[in-house]
Amino acid sequence: MAKTQRQQAGSAETQLVQAVSTGDLVKRRLLYPVAEAAHLLGVHRTTLYDFAREGRLELVRSGSRTYVTAAELERYLAEELEPARLNRTKTA
Repeated sequence: MAKTQRQQAGSAETQLVQAVSTGDLVKRRLLYPVAEAAHLLGVHRTTLYDFAREGRLELVRSGSRTYVTAAELERYLAEELEPARLNRTKTA
């Protein structure tokens, strides 16, 4: 049976978290094109450029192409993203 889009997205997110926690992200690739980096972070490509303009994420250029380094993705995930907080309340 084929995976649904939600399962695939969850799987990709899980793989990214595992890669970051084990340091495998750097071992696999050094540069990510902006569109791919945006996809990994779950934001639109223009949002990624906004992050760069705000100084939250550093982009690098090679010729006419723009990339995000794997190290910068790891730094962003570790420093910029706030952990999700679950609002758990007890019910009587």
